[in-house]
Amino acid sequence: MPNMVKKEERFRHIIILLIFGGCLFFWQYGITRFLLSHFYFEQGRNLNKKASAIPDAYLAKKAVLYKRSLLSIIHSLKLTPFNPQLLVAYADMLSAIAEDPYLCKIIELESGGIKTKDNLGFFYEKAQRLYRKAVFFEPTNPEYHLKLATVYDKLGKTQKAQEELSRAAALGANNATVYLFIVRYYLAKGDEAKFNYYLEEMIKIGNRLGLCGGGPMADIVLPFLKEIGKEGMLKR
Repeated sequence: MPNMVKKEERFRHIIILLIFGGCLFFWQYGITRFLLSHFYFEQGRNLNKKASAIPDAYLAKKAVLYKRSLLSIIHSLKLTPFNPQLLVAYADMLSAIAEDPYLCKIIELESGGIKTKDNLGFFYEKAQRLYRKAVFFEPTNPEYHLKLATVYDKLGKTQKAQEELSRAAALGANNATVYLFIVRYYLAKGDEAKFNYYLEEMIKIGNRLGLCGGGPMADIVLPFLKEIGKEGMLKR
């Protein structure tokens, strides 16, 4: 009997180790795919247009890099489909591709069911669904709400975009860069009332955090305030 008990314990330990090892392998594989995806995406985004004298060749090379990036992130998501960071990374890539109408036409991905259909809105629609999933899994991240608002705006869903901006503002009550994004949005839209409201809120945050003393947030906010002639509103 003691030998049987020991064998059962060893068997259980082996099973636990196998499960743990399998999880670790898939986690590392997913991370590797994610890093590969990021590498290809950055290569594609930073590709020098002057590197090719033939515009079609430049676009073709850029499309290949983006395609590799998307395929890598799709494989990564198959292993961790509920990871909001991966969902956002995938959506960011689709949004970046949608910015270039010529690139949209030549990228075609059969893996993952993605088809361009020569339709710019297709990429934004797909990105919208991914951002919404990320918001569902991590609803307290204001950055995800800002990204979702941007895509809504691209799709002409202005009311939904502004609702997401309001949610981001509520979540980023001590984050001046969140408010800066919203201020820039309403400045571009020409909505003076909301621009002034969020600008005042951003300045209140800046004064509360003492942005005049410097720091990463100050490096982002202060140049904008100088640009619009409002830097004097921050307390010294």
